[in-house]
Amino acid sequence: MRVRLRDVAARAGVSEATVSRVLNERPNVSARTKAVVLDALRALDGPMPGGRPRPTAQRTGLVAILMPDLDNPIFPVMAQLLTARLASKDHPSVIARCGTASEEPQMLETLAAAGVAAMIVVSGAHADTTADMAPYQHLLDTGVTMAFVNGFRRDLVAPFVSCDDRHAAALAVRHLVSLGHRRIGFVSGPHRHTVVQRKVAGYRAALKAAGIDRDESLVVETIFSAEAGHAAVEGLLECGATAAVAASDMVALGTIRGARDLGLEVPRQWSVTGYDDTALMAYTDPPLTTIRQPVRAMCDAAADIVSDRLAGRPTRNGEFLFRPELVVRSSTAPLADP
Repeated sequence: MRVRLRDVAARAGVSEATVSRVLNERPNVSARTKAVVLDALRALDGPMPGGRPRPTAQRTGLVAILMPDLDNPIFPVMAQLLTARLASKDHPSVIARCGTASEEPQMLETLAAAGVAAMIVVSGAHADTTADMAPYQHLLDTGVTMAFVNGFRRDLVAPFVSCDDRHAAALAVRHLVSLGHRRIGFVSGPHRHTVVQRKVAGYRAALKAAGIDRDESLVVETIFSAEAGHAAVEGLLECGATAAVAASDMVALGTIRGARDLGLEVPRQWSVTGYDDTALMAYTDPPLTTIRQPVRAMCDAAADIVSDRLAGRPTRNGEFLFRPELVVRSSTAPLADP
């Protein structure tokens, strides 16, 4: 029995006119609606309306790499490393900006409708503990190969590649404690993010291990930007902080500018550690003490997982955790005498 437009419309929950627009490749049909209609067509048996060929779930072999933005210097580095590794495996790739957690689903739908074979999502909505995972689950259910970088979710059966953020924050705290600092602040990103929660946990654990009482007034929740770091310094100084662990290099650089604007010498009167260690951090004023993410190893792992899966080779789900390292430069120094 031939499949009728009304059969497809009923299954997809759209109008017959919408089904017709999809079949005739008309404009003004969202990627999500097109995907729903095509899924309905595939699920129905019988000849297609008008003798059209049946839609298939063909994939182009293209790998999409999703980034929240390219403003943070670490993201272009990751994009370059991922594309290079994928190219070495004969996989073409494209970089897509997914924006905020609310904007990301539309980008996912657009890429899926374009027939990408796989997606690597870096610091996307999966890193936000309040975000809905349904858009990812739909793609996984429809056969799109996926890997996620920085932000583990137990409710998604997929591979995750992460830096050990607890260990990263602990490394930074231990370094500052070794220099004599006891009032150590933490300037974080939004606490709803997995990476931030882990860094805060590592910060608190390291303070406890050093015998330093926890003071929540020294934990500043903000955003990942230099401006946020600049704004956080005055409040930390009022709470007696002499040093801080920053959740990113840009935040750390912001605290340096903020401390200098308040008349402090860095690092004699204000010490700070960053996180990421992009190339320019060795050339800032002063060169930044920071935590180096093993980004090359992480990006190679994410690309290899996707390549193996596309080739039909089994890889495990769950989290692959990579250890960071402390890089000591000149933004930290022993606690100055009062």
